[in-house]
Amino acid sequence: MIEVTDLITGYAKVQTFNLEEISKRITSEGATPAELASYIERYIKLHQLKGVMLIDESYVVAKPNFSSSATLTMSELNNLSEKYNIKTEIAYDSLLSEFNKTIKSAKSYTN
Repeated sequence: MIEVTDLITGYAKVQTFNLEEISKRITSEGATPAELASYIERYIKLHQLKGVMLIDESYVVAKPNFSSSATLTMSELNNLSEKYNIKTEIAYDSLLSEFNKTIKSAKSYTN
């Protein structure tokens, strides 16, 4: 029903989200930094697909309570990502591995 209503209305909804809160919740579920980055990418894509404009809560002056976007569990987002065929486009594990190698190399060089 919500999806039909979204399509009929034809305008972008605006919701706020709290990136710090999302990060804390997802990492408390045991997510690695790469999994958290993938979560955030797919979370944003899901909202885009649904016609929702996300605004970081820290930039909002005033908002009604009902305008906050739900913080999804990793499992919930995985299910929705599968349902809507939302994929992570960046290989975060590889990026983090390369970053860590670069940092380790830089530390060796300075010592």
